[in-house]
Amino acid sequence: MKVVIPQAVVGHIGSWLRERLTVNGKILTAVVGLSGGIDSGLVALICKYHGIPLVCVNMPCHSSAWSMIRAKNLADEYGLKFMIVETTKAADLIRSQVEAGLDIEEDDISRNDLAGLYSTSRSPVLDFVAKTVRYRDDEDSSIVKGGMIVGTGNRDEDGIVRYFAKRGDGAVDLSPIADLHKSEVCQVFEWLATRLANMNGRMTIYPSARAILNAKPSADLWGGQEQYDEDELGCTYAEVEWVDEFVTDLIPSFFRRSSEQKENWIADWVRKGMVTEDQVDLIRKITAIEKSTRHKENSDIPVCRVHTAFMNEPWFE
Repeated sequence: MKVVIPQAVVGHIGSWLRERLTVNGKILTAVVGLSGGIDSGLVALICKYHGIPLVCVNMPCHSSAWSMIRAKNLADEYGLKFMIVETTKAADLIRSQVEAGLDIEEDDISRNDLAGLYSTSRSPVLDFVAKTVRYRDDEDSSIVKGGMIVGTGNRDEDGIVRYFAKRGDGAVDLSPIADLHKSEVCQVFEWLATRLANMNGRMTIYPSARAILNAKPSADLWGGQEQYDEDELGCTYAEVEWVDEFVTDLIPSFFRRSSEQKENWIADWVRKGMVTEDQVDLIRKITAIEKSTRHKENSDIPVCRVHTAFMNEPWFE
């Protein structure tokens, strides 16, 4: 969807984050895994814009240099507290010990399983940072200890196809942008990156933010080899968004209904000329992915509702 009032979206998410991070009158630090991608970039910039204590952690693990460089450049240009914690050696040690313990060869482990290990190895880093981070409160000079892991998944990734590691980037305390589609994340990111640049006296967006906007979505877990989310999924995020919007506008509970009910509705849409054969194939594909990944869902993680909470507001069209 088109984001008509991005400032309102940023304001709502920022207020939601502040409320969730405030404990006993003190705001805890937002701990964000800053990958060099647009989703984590947006979450970090929202925290920056709202003055939320923030620490960004980049955790390369058999990753390419370019994703780390994008993350570092964004942090440098937008004044984000940033650290790099290399996890490659730790993951390799785990892998070698598991191979020895199970008496298996390197070739017996799939690339996807390795990518899962690499992603999951980052969770203890963020958890440790959240437990140990602290800052001095400017108002009363007290030391505020602790933080929360702030997730960076969007609606398409987290809510529909669940393109994340269950015990990796799925292990978060808060999900501020999980109600925004990827296209909406891009729009809000561009607005906010430009707004923050303007506040620093620049007329245009910083180069780091432009590089992130232009980059193809990638988990970057294949040892520097080219890997793109949409190639792995077999569909684009725009297609995921279209299916989600189409079926839930007609049947809000579509994804939760039985396979028989879904097929009956699809047949009805075909009879009425509402969908083409290609669109039917796409609906079935996305529906199958959603069902097969539902085990990753964690309803205990708070999600900032933007669309459903403000249906009567002209924020989207």
